[in-house]
Amino acid sequence: MGIRSQIRWRVLFVKSEHLGIRLRVHVLLSSDLLKRLEQALNLIAETDPKIINQIRRLLPGGLVVEISDYALAWFDVKMGICFFGQSHAKTATVADLALSIVHETCHARVDNWGIAYEGSNRLRIERLCIGSEITFAEKLLTKQAIVQAEIDALQKQRNELRESDFDEKSFKAMHRKDVLRKSRWIGKQSSYWLRRFVVLRTRKRMKKLRDTHRR
Repeated sequence: MGIRSQIRWRVLFVKSEHLGIRLRVHVLLSSDLLKRLEQALNLIAETDPKIINQIRRLLPGGLVVEISDYALAWFDVKMGICFFGQSHAKTATVADLALSIVHETCHARVDNWGIAYEGSNRLRIERLCIGSEITFAEKLLTKQAIVQAEIDALQKQRNELRESDFDEKSFKAMHRKDVLRKSRWIGKQSSYWLRRFVVLRTRKRMKKLRDTHRR
């Protein structure tokens, strides 16, 4: 990890750890989201403890809530991190957050098997990951932490997946929309330190330009 990335992680994220799993939330978001992640992990530990061991082993970067809303959640192969979109982290039930963690952990398992997330593999991998959600959801059903309708919805989602949902064109469109959403969201923030950061950054750049011009 480069110096810039290290500084970003240290400065822009509130950190915690739960059940031996690293948790981080962007500083522009409420640190209460850490509690929601902890609750989701507790539910997983109570329902299927082996998944917690898989998370520790396959997600060394842990769970991170970003200001992005690129997707509900996604697995970063290079960083070994399960990311959550801020909207999903804020509004999903604890059971739904647990299902997202199970889904992304399945992605990490598949990657660990050496199966690349590319081409026609993508559709098969997504069906497998939703299948892992269904298996876990059925266990939650016996604990009355979820209703049958949610399992039916997952089964329908798996059956209706198409290869075109995961082609490069779809991913690029998702990325463009996320960049716009993120920019608008940041633009609405009025926290003093963010405005101050922009002012100081601008002054620094102007000084650099003046110094360059003098030379």
